[in-house]
Amino acid sequence: MRNVRRDLYQILEVDPCAGINQIKLAYRRLARRYHPDLNPNPDAKGRMQEINQAYEVLGDPVKRTRYDRWRVLIQGSWTTYTSPRSPRTARHQRPPSQEGYPHPPPRCDAWGQCSPGPQSAQYRTTFRQRRRSRTGSPNWWLWLLIPALINAFSSSMFNNRNDIKLQPAGLNYARAQATAVAASQWPLVVQEDFSPSNPNQWSTRKYSSDRVTIRKEIDGAYLWEAESHQGVTAWSHAQYDNHWSKEDFYVYVDCRRVSGSKDSAMGLVFRSFGENLYIFRVGKDQRFNVSLLRSDNWTTLIPWTRSDAIKQDEANRLTVIGEGSHYLFFINNQYVGELEDQQLTQGAVGITISLFHAEDHATFEFDNFEVRQPMATAATQFQPTATINTHEPVMEPLIR
Repeated sequence: MRNVRRDLYQILEVDPCAGINQIKLAYRRLARRYHPDLNPNPDAKGRMQEINQAYEVLGDPVKRTRYDRWRVLIQGSWTTYTSPRSPRTARHQRPPSQEGYPHPPPRCDAWGQCSPGPQSAQYRTTFRQRRRSRTGSPNWWLWLLIPALINAFSSSMFNNRNDIKLQPAGLNYARAQATAVAASQWPLVVQEDFSPSNPNQWSTRKYSSDRVTIRKEIDGAYLWEAESHQGVTAWSHAQYDNHWSKEDFYVYVDCRRVSGSKDSAMGLVFRSFGENLYIFRVGKDQRFNVSLLRSDNWTTLIPWTRSDAIKQDEANRLTVIGEGSHYLFFINNQYVGELEDQQLTQGAVGITISLFHAEDHATFEFDNFEVRQPMATAATQFQPTATINTHEPVMEPLIR
């Protein structure tokens, strides 16, 4: 990416939040205009080479993800090029929607996009573009400084990948934002609205043990009514195709505590295989936590941390983006943290609840579960236990 000087989205004349179909259409349109066989202009050949190079990157989900990260690090903002006005005053145009991709917005938000309509309005945030002044001395020195900074940043991020590394939110906000924009455009694997037909075969059976009793129901949402006999964490996976893989993933769910004990938590599990998994959840007092369960032992990766992104007594959208051993975490589309951990490399995604004391009772609701992956993943024949419960004594004092 260091040799890129002109913005690839500008070359193809598309918005950064454009879907893959829009990029393909733009490439075909420009190819008809500038192909040397169709255009005798001597500049057409060079222009066509630029167009081919841009499409080679933006037409490939993996290359586009890397380019989007680099682009935000360099520019610090998302700029639209489809408007005839200058970049400072341009607004995003609304392209046609495409199956499998979110509806691009009239104006990019903090994720570079937001779906239109009242259903997603509560998750929208305003993205304030920051632009450097283009007046004054030339910026040639930036092209010497930026590659050195990127090298230093990359080496500190990815050396010693076996170590758990919690990344400071302020330092990596722009890069996390770029990753979220790209991942939210990956091909859709499952979009679950929890209709009564239950096409993805979520567990609805009653579960009872010496630790917990759980009743589950699907009717436009996934309801869990749980009563603990001791501290417990329970989780469940859907049974859609490709639900278990080693690939990168993007998953989110809307969750809320309907009633009962406030000293409880809910959220997502990922890389879940047997009784090994990562867990990302929100609890009381606007706090979230990331933990690892491996060989019946819990390890705290991100301790219970307060975040203003969490809505109290309301639904919260939890999002996890996994790229190999690197994970980014968002609450209501706001970046809250990330980490590196290689202990688990494969498994399913699903939902989870936690009750921290004996005789606790609570009802939880899950809705709008969505999974995306950058490319088709070969299905793996694997049937995880629908709900697994394990005692979690080390977490109990942390949420108080």
